[in-house]
Amino acid sequence: MKIDNELSEESYREEKDTLPRMDTDVVSARILTDVLISQKVGGMIISPGSRNTPLIVAASARENLKKWIVPDERSAAFMALGMAMVKKVPFALVCTSGTALYNYAPAVAEAYYQQVPLIVISADRPSEWIDQDDSQTLVQPGALSNIVKKSFNIPVVSATDSDKQWFVERVVNEAILLSMANTPGPVHINIQFSEPLGDTVRYSEQKVRKIEVIENSSPLPRHIMDMLGAELADKRIMLTAGFLPSSEKLQKAVSNLTRLGNVTIMAETLSNLHLHQEAYCIDLPIAMLEEEESATLRPDVVISVGGALVSRMLKTYLRKVKPQEHWTLGDTKIGTDTFQALTRHYEVEPAAFISALAGSIGHHRRKRGLQESEFKKGWTNLKEKAQKRHAKYVESSGWSELKALDEIFTRIPNDRNVFLSNGTVVRYAQLSTRRLPHLSLGCRGVSGIDGTNYSALGASLAYGGRTILVTGDLSFSYAPEILNSAYMTNKLSIIVINNGGGGIFRFVKSTKHLEIREKYFCAPPHLELQRLCKSAGLPYYMANEERHIKEKFETFLQTGGLFEIKVNPEESAEILNNYFILK
Repeated sequence: MKIDNELSEESYREEKDTLPRMDTDVVSARILTDVLISQKVGGMIISPGSRNTPLIVAASARENLKKWIVPDERSAAFMALGMAMVKKVPFALVCTSGTALYNYAPAVAEAYYQQVPLIVISADRPSEWIDQDDSQTLVQPGALSNIVKKSFNIPVVSATDSDKQWFVERVVNEAILLSMANTPGPVHINIQFSEPLGDTVRYSEQKVRKIEVIENSSPLPRHIMDMLGAELADKRIMLTAGFLPSSEKLQKAVSNLTRLGNVTIMAETLSNLHLHQEAYCIDLPIAMLEEEESATLRPDVVISVGGALVSRMLKTYLRKVKPQEHWTLGDTKIGTDTFQALTRHYEVEPAAFISALAGSIGHHRRKRGLQESEFKKGWTNLKEKAQKRHAKYVESSGWSELKALDEIFTRIPNDRNVFLSNGTVVRYAQLSTRRLPHLSLGCRGVSGIDGTNYSALGASLAYGGRTILVTGDLSFSYAPEILNSAYMTNKLSIIVINNGGGGIFRFVKSTKHLEIREKYFCAPPHLELQRLCKSAGLPYYMANEERHIKEKFETFLQTGGLFEIKVNPEESAEILNNYFILK
């Protein structure tokens, strides 16, 4: 699968002929910006302010740094998150001093738990003025310490202080490299500036020191892999795959492992592993499990790749049956014990490890003359039954979220990227996925609801093809102004499931029976989506029955715009609740 590696001209709206050639006279801002360029960050998303003036002036003077201006810091951070998800390189965020930094927190938290590299840069006042009742001052160093890999603080640097200039050069190199090292993630650079802030000098290109890291992605030594292959040759193995960036190397390795006669896989929609359709069938087979099947289908060893799982059923099942072994790999933090059964953590690159493991297990199975196990046959048969049951139930059920999204997910072209919002939509994708689009994305690191619109916009700007955001009306209501964004084009199409607010609260046990559910939890936003589209000059489509999707969806795919799916909230919740108890 080919991944687009260049931002399209359509997405990058910089008028190069109007770029000023005057640079900031603040040496630390010049060094920081030049190191960003030397380390090939994807670009800089700037939120205007006063204290970050030196950084903005430095950025504007450099033609080889791509820049986007987004005034709202929260939206800017989610937009950078979406870009970094697709490009798999760090993007820099620049904000002014004060509470501006804290508006980055939701997106930074998502990046941290989804392992997406971001370079968060906050301008600050000199440390001596903090907590002195001066304007816009608060303690900024370490403000994001729980959701970044590391925090760095750069003091005021004079033009004659070579030691501090070296420090800036080293720190910025370290921060960028750390954002991509081992488990990627966000880092925070807080940089102090004293007045004057807007003085300039004529721009001249300066060379900065670039620090490189050489990574070793080899698997474990051959004799150890041989030992592991012998150990697992007759074991019942389950591979679980949470959210992952697209990787041809990992895809090939996983495909080889899952061909083995003793391996089954539970791959989520966001795993971006393009496999046979049974691989994505997770929740319904588990719901269908009979008591007598549990012993046969209980895995001996679970191997996990990727981030947090969407499927609560899979997590609950594995916590209940307690596999003998649970192995995590180098894309997971040491000590992450999702299934309460962790026995080993291999700090290795997953694709290389899985590829070598598949070869070793296959060798030992052939050597012992082992055939396909009852474990694998059992899961394959159960998943096939579940898929037939799913198709039969959806066909016979009335108009609902389930029917609408099942129709939609089967019609999305293979070359589209799909961004799934949180809550109900991402769970329906788990039920209806039979093949994956080009790339599946979502804010599932911490599963926040607030940033999916701008993350999807950022993702669409970074992809050469087209992107579809599938969202609910409550999720969309956090930033409906995206329709009027200067960066909104037909590269991003939006599907909004209008189910009267937070539909998930009509399904989850903790809230579905509460009398105050609709007012206090579902909180219908009552968006006038057709009017919003009209004001933004975007095409609008609507479906309130199945035939409308069949009649309009192909046109929507061509024109872009917004497709509103209207359903009855109560009926949709009942259909979904009955889905898992259907016999």
